[in-house]
Amino acid sequence: MDLIVMLAVSCAFIAVFSRSIKEQALIWYGMALALDFAYAYGVVFSLPPWALHILSLTVQRATLATALFIIVMYCGVLPGQSAPRRRLSSIRGELSVMACILALAHCFNYLDSYVGVLVRDAEAVGALQLASLLLAFVLLVLLVMLGMTSLKRMKRSMPPAKWMAIQRLSYVFFAMIYVHEMLFLFPAAAKGSADALATCVMSSVIFIGYAVLRIFRSIADARAVATDA
Repeated sequence: MDLIVMLAVSCAFIAVFSRSIKEQALIWYGMALALDFAYAYGVVFSLPPWALHILSLTVQRATLATALFIIVMYCGVLPGQSAPRRRLSSIRGELSVMACILALAHCFNYLDSYVGVLVRDAEAVGALQLASLLLAFVLLVLLVMLGMTSLKRMKRSMPPAKWMAIQRLSYVFFAMIYVHEMLFLFPAAAKGSADALATCVMSSVIFIGYAVLRIFRSIADARAVATDA
């Protein structure tokens, strides 16, 4: 439910501020980084409970980053000439960078927690959690690669073919996010956690739905090219 609300809020926010995001990207990157630092400050020192709750939802649990990633990936399956796709395509790179910045705090927070447990008592980490942790390391590497190459300056400095090859890894990245989430939440869902089960179902609908739409979009694009030829 939190993710659906965050998606709705993010879409409304993008509709209002898309031009600002495009023209003042560095300011938006700075605000994303400020949220990371605010969360870190709240963990180490102290913030009001309401502030910690908001930061826990948006940053620690990566709900805002996930919502932005979902918007970025669904942009690619929208009809080519539709107004939403045209608007989102113009800021797709900026949204990707913002999502990557926001996800860093989530990555380092959980990696620090689980690596500490793994070092102290490896047997305390279950097989699914260990698989999720290993996957998280790969996701972190992809996160940095995709985030860096989404920067306009980096894109301009790279050969187009190389840039495109790296960006195609985003499909692997999206799939791994889904698998990582399932590995992390499935044990709780199997034990009867309603929240974990609801999140698993919702994520399955979003990510599997995207995969199906991506296939149909590829077929439609191929047919359009063949028709034009």
